[in-house]
Amino acid sequence: MASHRIAGSGFGYPVNCDSGLFVRAALDPRQLVATDHPYQSRPLYFVLPAAVGAVAGENLVFKTYQALNIATLAFAVWLLGGLVDGPRRWWLLVVPLFLLNDIVKAFLWTPHSQILNIATPLVGMWLLLALSPERRLRWSLVAGLAVGLGILVYGTVTPVAAAVLLLMAWQRRSHGVRHGAAFAAMASLPPLAWVAAVIGVRGRFYSHETTMYRQIVWLADADLAEIASNTVAWMASLWGAVALSVLIAGIGVFLAWRQGWRPLADVVGPATALTVAIAGFTWSLGFYPQRLTWAVVVPLLVVTVRALSSVALPRWQAVAYGGVVAAWSVRQVLAAGPWA
Repeated sequence: MASHRIAGSGFGYPVNCDSGLFVRAALDPRQLVATDHPYQSRPLYFVLPAAVGAVAGENLVFKTYQALNIATLAFAVWLLGGLVDGPRRWWLLVVPLFLLNDIVKAFLWTPHSQILNIATPLVGMWLLLALSPERRLRWSLVAGLAVGLGILVYGTVTPVAAAVLLLMAWQRRSHGVRHGAAFAAMASLPPLAWVAAVIGVRGRFYSHETTMYRQIVWLADADLAEIASNTVAWMASLWGAVALSVLIAGIGVFLAWRQGWRPLADVVGPATALTVAIAGFTWSLGFYPQRLTWAVVVPLLVVTVRALSSVALPRWQAVAYGGVVAAWSVRQVLAAGPWA
């Protein structure tokens, strides 16, 4: 991790060690196919930076990634506001948990895709809340295609697909197989087509995640000791910032419940399906930085937003909860790091 100092000021921001790979891929997208590029599996993430790189220089490409990160974060907050289910504004107390966390601190100003770990689960919640047994087959086909394209943007869209299939199986019961099969087929189509295209061009496809980190494939030859060790490491990654975020969100749900809010199946079901899918996916990676496992917090934060927007908290409770969030925010701002 390097740093960039803003000229004429005492301020700067971290630049991730992988940022050069993102910039060079935007300036020469052919690298994504012609070489064993670490990001060969996510070509669509480079579309906008590559378009800028075709007509501008390296400096503007760097700024394009920064703008893309800021826009992604703003989009996440907009999605969160769209999930509000009541007239109360106490849900705004949850917003700092999205804006002030280790992912934003480390990656907002550097070319990288990690900010998507905040937005992707919110997109997943929107999709899951839109899912209904009354939806026609065409909806499953279109949703599957959209998710499949999303996987080519960033692989953490995969648990969204798994959550949709879980919820389809639960909601549709008898006729869910046809819709689930249609969704799964369309979600698989873009990644499989991209892999086939790369193999057709250079004879093989390179997955940095499975080759370098053995993500998911470690399960094929893991013994019980390795499974236990990785499970402990995964649980350890949920400690610290992730656990505190869960605690703060849980306090918000508890306060709303005390004022008469009752958990609604329309949000608890999707949130549970997405949490299970994200937890299972991140555990299967065998690689557990908090920037990946933090995503398990997002479905609970959506439930918290629904709860706090639906009830009138006594002022002292709202002030006390705001104080907890403020303390968390100050801690995040003043804490050194993370640097990767």
